[in-house]
Amino acid sequence: MFGRRAPKDLPASRLCTHAQMTSDWHKQAAEALRESTTRMHRKIWEFTFVTATLDKLGLLREGARGLGFAVGKEPLPSYFASRGCEIVASDLDFERAEEAGWATTDQHASQLEDLNQRGLCDPETFANKVSFEVVDMNAIPDTLTGFDFTWSCCAFEHLGSIHQGSRFVRNQMKCLKPGGIAIHTTEFNLSSNDETIDHQGTVLF
Repeated sequence: MFGRRAPKDLPASRLCTHAQMTSDWHKQAAEALRESTTRMHRKIWEFTFVTATLDKLGLLREGARGLGFAVGKEPLPSYFASRGCEIVASDLDFERAEEAGWATTDQHASQLEDLNQRGLCDPETFANKVSFEVVDMNAIPDTLTGFDFTWSCCAFEHLGSIHQGSRFVRNQMKCLKPGGIAIHTTEFNLSSNDETIDHQGTVLF
């Protein structure tokens, strides 16, 4: 997904591996996010992969604008703000998140305060740099444009079908300014080249 701009020491559009989770870039990003540097969990890798790639591309800097989809209570918005970025964090509306089970499993953000629970960014900077919007990833508002980067962590496989997930990846590109970077992770089918899960709460690409 990063094309020719991919950092040489970071993988572009590939699977999470043990080698990556023992690499220096993973450990450094995990420490910055106050995540475990030894726990082998793909969610931690998702956070470090997004963070390290944006850092290598020089996008974690003062004034860079980022848009996060389905952020839940992940640490990325507050950390990016601590690096000087202006962040729009988004998530599904509470009622629909509750129906889907995200709210009851503490994986949904409904207010700005949910996004700085680790204290990665000082409160004043966080308040100035981060805003929150309710966004349906299947119907991205036309007002969300001009961003230097967009991201989501393990989200677009929950949009109802493989078609809708693929449609989101295409549509969110409209949120980027020319030359902007999109980084999105998803679950992946490793068991078959012919059969997969589609049209369910979680689909496998």
